[in-house]
Amino acid sequence: MKINFPNEIAKNNDHILTLNGGLEGKFVFNTNDCIGKGNYGKIFTGRDMYTYEEVAIKMEHITSMELFKEHRNYRIIGTGQRFHNVHGFPTIYYLGNLGLKYTAMAMELLGPSLNELFIRCGCIFSLKTVLMIADQMITRIEFMHDCKLVHRDLKPENLAIGRTQQTLPYKESMENTIYLIDLGMAKEYVDPVSGMHIPFSRQAGVFGTYQFMSANSHENIEQSRKDDLEVLGYILLFFVNGTLPWIKYLENENSMDLDKCGEMKRTISIKNLCDGLPEEFAIYFDYVRKMDFFEEPDYERLRLMFYTLYKQNEFPEDHIFDWSAEAD
Repeated sequence: MKINFPNEIAKNNDHILTLNGGLEGKFVFNTNDCIGKGNYGKIFTGRDMYTYEEVAIKMEHITSMELFKEHRNYRIIGTGQRFHNVHGFPTIYYLGNLGLKYTAMAMELLGPSLNELFIRCGCIFSLKTVLMIADQMITRIEFMHDCKLVHRDLKPENLAIGRTQQTLPYKESMENTIYLIDLGMAKEYVDPVSGMHIPFSRQAGVFGTYQFMSANSHENIEQSRKDDLEVLGYILLFFVNGTLPWIKYLENENSMDLDKCGEMKRTISIKNLCDGLPEEFAIYFDYVRKMDFFEEPDYERLRLMFYTLYKQNEFPEDHIFDWSAEAD
């Protein structure tokens, strides 16, 4: 949805807007400072005038209700308020209305996405960096699943690193932390009333990004925990190889062949999918493919497998990624 800022909220002084959260903060931003956009709105940089902290502000038309869903999911995982001890998810400061037609959410401003860093690094990551990403992302996914949520839209654009050290207000550098963001499509896989796992369904609809979404999602099958792990596997393959086998069906936006894309994800052998990579990648996909819809993943097994591969390659425990300044 394209956002056009009406006179009721777009002031004459360079489109400066204020999201007044009372005791939660007073967030001021300029509509010229757009740093991202999606299907439902845009993201701007702003500042909390109480703490002088730079923030990100997501804005959408009030009728979409997507920000309300996303805010609710952040509250479920525990980052829907300023003070918390949850690691690797952005802090949400305030959700409120701007005028009569728009909703905005002030949140922690992060660094670049892994997609941006991937491009910056020549569209390929080293095995060392990919294994460090795998370790953190399995942990993030496990935490989400422990909160009874599945993400349903994992992709490089929804993974971001933290910012450098800040002086006002003081914050330590979080550049080595990978954040899982954009919970707008996340869904509870456990019914909050009955406490039971949601039922298997072949009429759930398609959710995710074609390039990375699970094979089941192409078939309108309800997603569960195994789907998040399958998608993470595709992201890791994309990072270490620089491509995925089915990208050829998605290159032309006007003639994408989604059926062939989904068919290849379902039928490609694990041997061909992981050709040229350490056997741990094939073991990962074999495990995920065999998982039952209702099954709880063995996150520690997967994490330990990739960590063991990391140690076998004698990679140093230095927390230096391909994009880190120390790697130059």
